[in-house]
Amino acid sequence: FASPVVAGGKVFYFDNQNGQETLHAIDATDHHELWRTTVDDTFQDEQGPPGPRCTPLVDGDRIYAQSGKGELQCLRSADGQRIWRVNFLKDFGAAFLGEDSKVPGAAEHGYTAAPVIDGERLIACVGGTNGAGVVCFGKRTGKIMWKSQEDLAAYAAPMIATLAGAKQVVCFTVAGLIGLDLTDGRLLWRVPLKTS
Repeated sequence: FASPVVAGGKVFYFDNQNGQETLHAIDATDHHELWRTTVDDTFQDEQGPPGPRCTPLVDGDRIYAQSGKGELQCLRSADGQRIWRVNFLKDFGAAFLGEDSKVPGAAEHGYTAAPVIDGERLIACVGGTNGAGVVCFGKRTGKIMWKSQEDLAAYAAPMIATLAGAKQVVCFTVAGLIGLDLTDGRLLWRVPLKTS
C-alpha cells in the first residue's frame, strides 16, 4: 500500500521481496535500479497482501522508510546506506500485536502513517504508551528531541499547521485528535474522537 515517490531524478518505492519490506531506488530516466535495501520483515493481515504500508519520505539527500511493524530508518538517498534507525517496539515500548489482538490502530493493522518533517525535526506517531505516543527526532541524527502523550498510533500521518496563531503538529491517534507544541511536545489541545 506504499506509494512511490519521485525526487532528485530517482523513483523510490517499497515492495515485498521474499518476505522482506525492501526499499528500491531506480533512475527516473532509464529505469535501471540504483540500489535496494531491506528495512524489515513483512506484515500481513486480512486488509491485503503482505508488504509495506507506509510511503517513504524524501528530504534532500535522505530518505526515511517506516515498516508496517514499526521500524524507522534514515538512509542516504544516493546509495541506500543507513544513517540511523529506531524501532518503535524495542526502543519505545509500543505494542504490535497483530490482527487478532482487537487492539485498535497500528498495534492491530500495522504502521501506515508516514512521519512528517518540519525544519530539523522529524515527527512520528510511535504509539508508545509510556509517554512516547508521538516522538520528535532530530532528522539528521535520530536523537530524541521530545516525546509526548500515551496515545496508540492510528493510520493518518501527522501534519504541521498554524492554528490560533500557534505552529504545531496535529496527530489523529486512536483516542482522538491532538495538537502538540513543535518545540517541546506539550499538549496544546485534544478532541476525543475514538477510532478502531
